Amino acid sequence: MNNIVLKSTIELTDSQKLSTPVVIVNSPVATGVLKSHVEYLVNYRNKSLSWRKQSCKAISLLLDYTDAMGKKFDSATKMFKSFADAVFEGTFDDNGDDVTGLYWEPRSPGTANVYIRHVTGFSDWLYSQVDDEKLLLNPKRWATESERICNLAAFHHRKNQAFLSHTYYSDKAYKEAKHERTVKQHKAPPKVQQAKRLKSDVARHLIEEGFWRYKPNFEKPEQLNLRNVLITMLLAYGGLRISEPFQIYVSDLHEDPIDPNSILVKVCNPTLGDAPEYWRRKTGNAYDNRKSYLRKKYALETRKESTSANYHAGYKSESFYEFTVQWFPLSAGVVFKKLVTIYLSNERYRTVNKDKPHPFLFTNKSGAPASLAQYRKAHTNALIKLGYDPSRFAGNNPHGNRHNYASTLAELGVDPLARKKSLHHSSLESQKVYQSDVENKEIRNEFAKAEAAIQSNSQSDQNKMLCGFEDVDPRGYFSGLSPLFKSN
Repeated sequence: MNNIVLKSTIELTDSQKLSTPVVIVNSPVATGVLKSHVEYLVNYRNKSLSWRKQSCKAISLLLDYTDAMGKKFDSATKMFKSFADAVFEGTFDDNGDDVTGLYWEPRSPGTANVYIRHVTGFSDWLYSQVDDEKLLLNPKRWATESERICNLAAFHHRKNQAFLSHTYYSDKAYKEAKHERTVKQHKAPPKVQQAKRLKSDVARHLIEEGFWRYKPNFEKPEQLNLRNVLITMLLAYGGLRISEPFQIYVSDLHEDPIDPNSILVKVCNPTLGDAPEYWRRKTGNAYDNRKSYLRKKYALETRKESTSANYHAGYKSESFYEFTVQWFPLSAGVVFKKLVTIYLSNERYRTVNKDKPHPFLFTNKSGAPASLAQYRKAHTNALIKLGYDPSRFAGNNPHGNRHNYASTLAELGVDPLARKKSLHHSSLESQKVYQSDVENKEIRNEFAKAEAAIQSNSQSDQNKMLCGFEDVDPRGYFSGLSPLFKSN
């Protein structure tokens, strides 16, 4: 179909702009930008870039489906129900034919549900703007008793696991539990993926030898890409997600008050986190956050909101304004301090572009903020050079470092609450994905104990039959080396 999604820049005010994808309609009945959806994106501009991309994708799929099906449905709700089924099941029939011409393959319940939620959200927003029930693709209906109970159970589960549980209001939940969507999301069994981890010896090999521009030569330290070493250390020994090092400012580095030989690294919310202290001390800047700081001092947008491939970097820990990197082992913080001191004096300040300054710690060779895509490529090339499989299936992708960090803490019996804080999770449940190795070892240990017990009991029974049961068969009629009664 011809409905597409393109990058665009929307002028909100004279000084504010929003970089976002938008839906371009090119159907038999209309052409041009889907203005109502643009207004929807602007209304929810504080959402992440990935959220806006998913919303655009969902709406473009819906438009493709309506174009393909024509006027087959007599109501919008029936059309949406059919769309939801097609997103999940695909558009091929049992014979492999596709009369729609869409050729959609089946999608997982998780992916299909994302699209259903986005279309439902846009439909609800349209209804709130014009109060026209015809615009409701997925209206609410009265829930059955069983649905109401399930809705309340789900609410209390979310509340119990939430980091900000005090913000969950039961009265509102009881009211919402009485209603159910006409088109429900697809159910799927809970899926806890077994996290592949980048092994500790591989991480150490990568850090020590992977990022030399030529063969390791300690007499020529300028041939070592210290930036990539430092980023990898933050992933492997600080447990950061791959995008988080790219949000760090130089001003986020502090001396560790507990260990002066180590370093304290903060990661702040790229939008709502406090601007650097020196900036907030200036008149008129006392309450500035990072978004306003970047705009006022550097004329930059946040990396989270940018659509530029070389500049964009996400941020997942929305429950935190800031958090501190927790080094494990603790000696990693000492090594990081020594290396980052060398990096700042020999690499960053030498290459930073004075005409286009920025506060970010990591830069590329031209002085601009380092690209996440460039680091991914360097990480892959370094592993290949060292003879490792760089794929996520082997656990050697960048996120494998975080898996290893979390799994190591779990194996060593570190308190779950301490692990939660070090991984900046909003819920203890989030740790399950990193505990598969630990759980597998625990299961194997229990099975080994059971097997040993069986063997022990079996040997004990055999010994008793050979030596005799003195308490029940003192004369040796049935047991012992030469029982008196023998079967032929």
